[in-house]
Amino acid sequence: MRAAFARDGVVVHEDVRISRIEPRGDGVRVFIAAAGHEKPVAGSHILVAAGRAPAVEGLGLAAARVRYNESGIETDASLVTSNRRIHAIGAVVRSARQGGAAEQHAGLVLRTVLGLPGSRTHRQVAARVILTSPAMATAGLPEAQAQAEHRHIRVLRWPFAETERARIEHRRGGHVKLVTSRRGALLGAGIVGPGAEELINLFTLAISKGMTASDLASLMVPYPALADAARRAAMTFRDSRLDAPLGRFLIEWNRSIKLQTFRIRELVWLLMEKAGQVFPDPT
Repeated sequence: MRAAFARDGVVVHEDVRISRIEPRGDGVRVFIAAAGHEKPVAGSHILVAAGRAPAVEGLGLAAARVRYNESGIETDASLVTSNRRIHAIGAVVRSARQGGAAEQHAGLVLRTVLGLPGSRTHRQVAARVILTSPAMATAGLPEAQAQAEHRHIRVLRWPFAETERARIEHRRGGHVKLVTSRRGALLGAGIVGPGAEELINLFTLAISKGMTASDLASLMVPYPALADAARRAAMTFRDSRLDAPLGRFLIEWNRSIKLQTFRIRELVWLLMEKAGQVFPDPT
């Protein structure tokens, strides 16, 4: 993503502190401080992207005896609050920040009101999407949190460029990253690249259902698809458990076979195109 920003002429200042902001003619000047030095950055506008927080103040929740704090409203698995006559839905529910939660919650509450079965929430994994270009998406535990909670983890990666879909469309950037337990249980996932906001749904389901890297590696992916990067990343879990030199040899051998297959297909397409020029369709 840093490389994409650089290509677009976007300068990112990381690990800095904003010391002050001053007006400057028709624009503004922001002073950023890092390592004891201050530097001015001039611009026309300021965009503050500070994330979202539940708006729970001023609703009379305390008077209604509804328990809440700055993280949201406390509910049970049926989305009932501490006041049994009140339900809460959507991102205002504590630990429910994913988009689409309100629609799902509304359906659950409606089933509760109508006395229908299936009116309890189940373990869900939220996807977090940043619609930059290319898009970024994550699900489950970040690597550092997974390391802290599980100690022994595996990090698996596969570049989009190593899929035939990316080769056909001449895409070079982007990759899939998987975080698993030592035994292969999927703990988290991250994607950067075109279509990340769609492909991440595969991982939210996989993590929610307790799937493993072996489960993902067994997927049958239609040809050609960027989702093949997810399968290939999962396959490296199995390869990484082999003897290191042998594992590297098998991985490179597999990549070589796929590359040669792709080149053969390209040659077939080229020959078919030439044949069509020499022997045009009489119809």
